[in-house]
Amino acid sequence: MSDKHTVAEQRHLNRVATLTCAVCFRLNWNTPCQEIHHVLGDDGRRIGHGVVLPMCNPHHQGKDGIWDKPAFERQFKFTEMDLLNDTILRLA
Repeated sequence: MSDKHTVAEQRHLNRVATLTCAVCFRLNWNTPCQEIHHVLGDDGRRIGHGVVLPMCNPHHQGKDGIWDKPAFERQFKFTEMDLLNDTILRLA
């Protein structure tokens, strides 16, 4: 996957960036998106620029961040795919 975005990908990234953090949304908090998280495939690589989540910094890179998937899922009781489904529905 290239780091270059197509016009459609950039439009999608811009729309996702207008949402609240995907984790905060699930927790009924209203924290704006600060970073875009690219969902990773089984090989640990980004799936694509269209498969992304809006995240606040603590839930993306912080102590409770999604970067540590097993710990994240144990703590929050939902998965990255749950968050992706939420995001898709929120954009619909």
